[in-house]
Amino acid sequence: MPITAETHEPQPRILQLAKMLEKDIRRRNLLPGDAYMSTAETAQMLGVSANVANSALRLLVKRRIIDRKQRRGAVIAHPPTECASEAFQRVHIVVNQRYVKQEGLYSDGLTVGLQGVVPNAEIQFNYLPSHHEDKYIQRLIDAAQTVAYPVGFVISKASIPVQRLMARSGLPSLVHGGLHLSHTALSSIDRDNVQTGHILTRYMIEQRCKRIIVLNRNEIYPGDHDLLDGITATMDEAKLPTSALIWRVLVTDEDIVCSEVEKLLTQSRLRTGIIAQSERHAKYASVAVEAVGKKIGVDVPIALVTLFRRGKENPSPFPHIRLAMTPEQQGELIGQMLLNIYKGKETQPKHIRIPVELEAGA
Repeated sequence: MPITAETHEPQPRILQLAKMLEKDIRRRNLLPGDAYMSTAETAQMLGVSANVANSALRLLVKRRIIDRKQRRGAVIAHPPTECASEAFQRVHIVVNQRYVKQEGLYSDGLTVGLQGVVPNAEIQFNYLPSHHEDKYIQRLIDAAQTVAYPVGFVISKASIPVQRLMARSGLPSLVHGGLHLSHTALSSIDRDNVQTGHILTRYMIEQRCKRIIVLNRNEIYPGDHDLLDGITATMDEAKLPTSALIWRVLVTDEDIVCSEVEKLLTQSRLRTGIIAQSERHAKYASVAVEAVGKKIGVDVPIALVTLFRRGKENPSPFPHIRLAMTPEQQGELIGQMLLNIYKGKETQPKHIRIPVELEAGA
């Protein structure tokens, strides 16, 4: 039952695949206790890898549609006898469209973790448009306020007007990443960006860098301020002058990033490291490094702030920040925070910062 026309927006692949599997179960009239497909059979039917098929099956487990038992494989689940511990029938994950294009989307694991806490809820992704974000979010709010059941919101990388409207709505909502300080009434969860800045800067200092270039996306979020605080504090501890830090806010465009990095690398003979906000920034910077006759890592270390959708089978070549919490654990935490907000329980702490660590590149 769609709330608005926005429910027809493209959904992440894992949600589409899970929907296909649910339709398959209904089409075959499978009953509780009946055997269902293995991961290999599911992958073959859907035309996807085993890892992707496994994620879709895990989502059905979280929805209590199937059980997966050792030696028996997947079976159709029996309806739960206990009352549901949550009341949400829909959770909107509202994502900044520009951020998705520049850096990537949610991990499948986060969606699986969230679904495990709110198994009866439909998870609905909505994408904030480039213009008129406030009108878009107001339509979602108005629709949620007219239905008879609770609707939750997870707002990711949203602007001040969007966060302001959510705070005023009174609906159960929290901010995932980038809470603006004027809206601290909203609960939030984000990585520890100050620690991120400290770790990446310490890495560059250990690589004997005397000069650090930071490549940021062309849209600034509150977490970027914390990142800068962590960088500058660590540089100060190492007695590096403020002139050793070069901060650039750049459109994620190869020509623009390459031109700027080439210019900066030829301006000084000091050993220079690059902290890139996204993998695309890092890749474009790598082209510039090679264009000036230097070697990546050997002459110019490059490290990442943000890395999306990577697995063991497709590792990143760059050292990068990794949260000390799996995506599924993050989803579970978000779901529990949302439930507490709905039930009127005070989330402690109200603003959660997830510790981070540095992972070596491939």
